[in-house]
Amino acid sequence: MTGCWSVHPGSAEVWLRRGRLLVARGRFGDALEAFARALELAPDKTETLVAHADALAELQRLDEALSCYDRALALQVDAPGAWLGKANVFAARKQNADAFAAFHRALQVQADRARAHTGLGNLHLVEFRYDQAFVAYDNAFALEPDLPDAQGVRLHAKLHLCDWRDLAAERECLLAAVRSGAQAAPPLAVLGLSDLPADQLACARIAVAAGLPSVARPTRLQLGMAEERVRVAYLSPDMHDHPVGFLLAGVFEQHDRARFEMFIVSYGPERDGPMRTRIKRAAEHFLDVRAQGDAAIAERLRALRIDVAVDLAGHTVGARPGILAAGVAGVQVGYLGYPATSGAPWLDYILADRFVIPEGDERHFSEKVVCLPESFQANDDRRPRPTSAVSREALGLPGHGLVLCNFNHSAKLTPEVFDIWMRLLKEIEGSVLWLLAANATAETNLRREAAARGVAPERIVAAPRTGYEEYLARYRLADLFLDSWPFNAGTTASDALWMGLPVVTCAGAAFASRMAGSLLHALGLSELVAHSPAAYEALALGLLRERGRLAAIRERLGHSRKTSALFDTPRFTRHLELAYRMMCERHRRGEPPGSFVVPPIEG
Repeated sequence: MTGCWSVHPGSAEVWLRRGRLLVARGRFGDALEAFARALELAPDKTETLVAHADALAELQRLDEALSCYDRALALQVDAPGAWLGKANVFAARKQNADAFAAFHRALQVQADRARAHTGLGNLHLVEFRYDQAFVAYDNAFALEPDLPDAQGVRLHAKLHLCDWRDLAAERECLLAAVRSGAQAAPPLAVLGLSDLPADQLACARIAVAAGLPSVARPTRLQLGMAEERVRVAYLSPDMHDHPVGFLLAGVFEQHDRARFEMFIVSYGPERDGPMRTRIKRAAEHFLDVRAQGDAAIAERLRALRIDVAVDLAGHTVGARPGILAAGVAGVQVGYLGYPATSGAPWLDYILADRFVIPEGDERHFSEKVVCLPESFQANDDRRPRPTSAVSREALGLPGHGLVLCNFNHSAKLTPEVFDIWMRLLKEIEGSVLWLLAANATAETNLRREAAARGVAPERIVAAPRTGYEEYLARYRLADLFLDSWPFNAGTTASDALWMGLPVVTCAGAAFASRMAGSLLHALGLSELVAHSPAAYEALALGLLRERGRLAAIRERLGHSRKTSALFDTPRFTRHLELAYRMMCERHRRGEPPGSFVVPPIEG
């Protein structure tokens, strides 16, 4: 890049402008050099200090960024952007109390800072204060409707509250913006709003282009020799008591150590607990890298000569796509944590199965699709199967009558599905609907929505959050799990099935709306998969009216749980390992990534 800085190399202002141009192109490392030159020439310019700190923060050099913001504030106590930058650093470091204080100070300095409202909303969201999150996002959207993702995060928070007023119009407005190429929503928010894989791909590509605009994956790295152990690294912020950990712990333990060398790369918070301990024990190498920047982590992994890097986060909360964007392995794979395409050019493959991604739908994925033979979902055959001594009455349920349940988080619930559930309650006398007590506002809204549909509000029963084993035990008290869409139950559905509770689902077009169907097919219970809302309603109603049929399915499920591939962790792990080997063999032959189906292992 050439320009006026080559003519006026002694101008701090020119170097500041150069740095900002480089930031706009996503070249944060180069921008740091420009800002450093500007600071050499004018060390007390707060504007440059804040820009320099912002670039450091983008590179995950958080301690240095914080120090730089403090230098700016020492010079000017209300330096524009400095309090906002500090707040973002505190939030990234999970110092939420400090982040709240800094965001509020940013608003005092400049009350119309939409980004400060968004930051507050993000903090409220991760702490499950959905009412406050919505207010903050609503403020941001009102101030700056074109602020990246503002429209989508606002609507996502509104869904967490089960506030469905004007939802249809707001949903169509948001999707129209995404289809026009606007950065209107984070990809995760779109999974619950659109069942079209093309919408999800468009949103993901927009997010990738905006977040890492100039990243070009370096030359594909070479793999180890074919006779050497395959070096597999799993990257995630969720290596603790989290659905990703619950599903994969058994796979980590079952990896063939003679043929695979396994690295767990944890960049999320240190949360002590049984699952964290178990994952650490299972890992041959456990790397806690949360304090390191993306570039440093990528360099460390390249030095370890990783063959296959597996991204378990995608576009979920806490994800750090910049690590794999830098290129850390010869083969890079997206799996499990995010049930849709990443839209990222640095991921070669996505692991799926032929049900969640039907043949012909590969065009909606930026990755090449690798179909595992039975189900995409890993499962842990060591997860507990608690027997509950708690009565229905103790949990607010009726002693008699059918209990229908759905323990998905509230943002997955939609008025279209709720309409069906209410019609089922009206058809089945004495039945109740048991839902996760996500937040008080959602409970109030759901009961109001039930009353508006002619159902007594007390027939909606809230299940408070509890420990993992107590949560699993609840499934023994229910009669049928009713799935949501377009965002199906994933881990929640496998939990219900593990505990022997039948699941009725509606399979749509996108990966996220076909997850539960994949699990049911793997268990030999494909008759519980409907392919339209009307068929879903008829299927559920038929089962609830024919108690003998429901009991027979429950008995079949009990048998399938013990014999099917879905909960056979060693078998699943062998298929996963075969997928990795096939990817590596393709790479060694000099072939580009390509979609393929993993053959089932005999026996």
